[in-house]
Amino acid sequence: MPDDVPLVGSHGLELHFGPGDDRPTVNDDDRARVMALRSRLSPLVDATEEAWIEDKPAGFAVHTRRVDASAASDLNDAVRATALNADPALTDPALTGPAIFHPAITVREGKNVVEFAVRDATKGDGIRALRERFTPDAVLFAGDDVTDEDALAALRSGDVGIKVGSATTIADHRLADPRAVASMLTTLVELRAP
Repeated sequence: MPDDVPLVGSHGLELHFGPGDDRPTVNDDDRARVMALRSRLSPLVDATEEAWIEDKPAGFAVHTRRVDASAASDLNDAVRATALNADPALTDPALTGPAIFHPAITVREGKNVVEFAVRDATKGDGIRALRERFTPDAVLFAGDDVTDEDALAALRSGDVGIKVGSATTIADHRLADPRAVASMLTTLVELRAP
């Protein structure tokens, strides 16, 4: 993307609002904690055919998109348990569900992915940061993953939230697939042109 295009990444931890307007949120201690956790989980991922790790500034994601469903479930359970047992402070049995927020680590489950972060942020935080910086009249957000629900929850009256696909959602609108999103955006541009 051109440098003047605002971008939000890593669930709101990476903020780039334009040339020279980056908002770093990760420090050396964070990076060290990420590498320590990654080193504990890498052997589990390496032992699972077709699984891989995607590195992120304040964490990483374990992807199982190409892994057999049973093996993916086993790997997801193993990496999650290993991560939460890496620190005795994380063994609270109340920490369950698709997203676990704890002062030491955040674990999020998405579609064929488990994400681990040492800094807590959500896509909703990204929406709020964009809204604060640019003060738009309205926000349009479309997403297909479980973690997109955080962004949809951050929308206000007058905003438009779109769930892509058939999964459960809080969005008021739904489109079938990414191709339908592209078509909707093209139509929106054409309607706004005059």
